[in-house]
Amino acid sequence: LRYLASTQNPDGSWRSHGAEGSYPTAMTALAGLALLSSGNTPTQGEYARHVSRALTFVLGSCRRDGLIAQLEEESHCMHGHGLAMLFLAQCYGMEEDPQRRAQVRLALQRAVELTGRSQSAAGGWLYTPDSGGDEGSVTVTQVQALRACRNVGIAVPKRVIDRAMDYLDRSSNPDGGIRYQV
Repeated sequence: LRYLASTQNPDGSWRSHGAEGSYPTAMTALAGLALLSSGNTPTQGEYARHVSRALTFVLGSCRRDGLIAQLEEESHCMHGHGLAMLFLAQCYGMEEDPQRRAQVRLALQRAVELTGRSQSAAGGWLYTPDSGGDEGSVTVTQVQALRACRNVGIAVPKRVIDRAMDYLDRSSNPDGGIRYQV
């Protein structure tokens, strides 16, 4: 946690600096989740300031269409979108400022709608919201995020979940492994 706190950027983000991009939305959501899991909130705990700055960054990454991403840095943004939804859902119940809590709720509602619109015909998701394709890891990330949203009272269409669960079921191998795609 000390390492994460010491490597947070002034804008509240973390970046991976990998060959495919820096993925600040995914990296910030993951680092924020680690800080939250140790008992910090956006307003309480040793790393509250870091969680709050991460929350500010993720909220600033929310687009009007529902996508949570920094598109100029993230060519494949759906993993980050799902992780950001998961982070925001966890923060939602801990945010004490009613105005900021309303921002989180609106961001989650829009994100759930975008995730629903981005679901493939087969029931999964791929790397970008408009791809029309699907694969297992992005699909699992979206399902986890949708469940977190539902858990905090955000409406999630049952048909989206049913189609996703069917996709994951069809992706299962007889030995219990999961295929990359259906």
